[in-house]
Amino acid sequence: MRQARLTDRTRIDKATMVGLLNELEEQGLIERRASPNDKRAFDIYLTRKGDEQVRQVEEVSQDAEDQFYKNLSREQKILLTPAKND
Repeated sequence: MRQARLTDRTRIDKATMVGLLNELEEQGLIERRASPNDKRAFDIYLTRKGDEQVRQVEEVSQDAEDQFYKNLSREQKILLTPAKND
């Protein structure tokens, strides 16, 4: 994803986003590459390590969600489940 688009989608200001991306890059979780179409822009790519980290976070998140909903009725789950924005 282009760095500017990521900033827009997350509503994080540019300076903060640069700091976050610097940290993620230092940890080996992302790579910045010059955009082939616009040399002034950078595209952000997850590294293999970053992808593994995302999978681990998704698993923990799913486990927490399962625990939260496990004793609720179907109707209660529907009421508490946020609508997905496509």
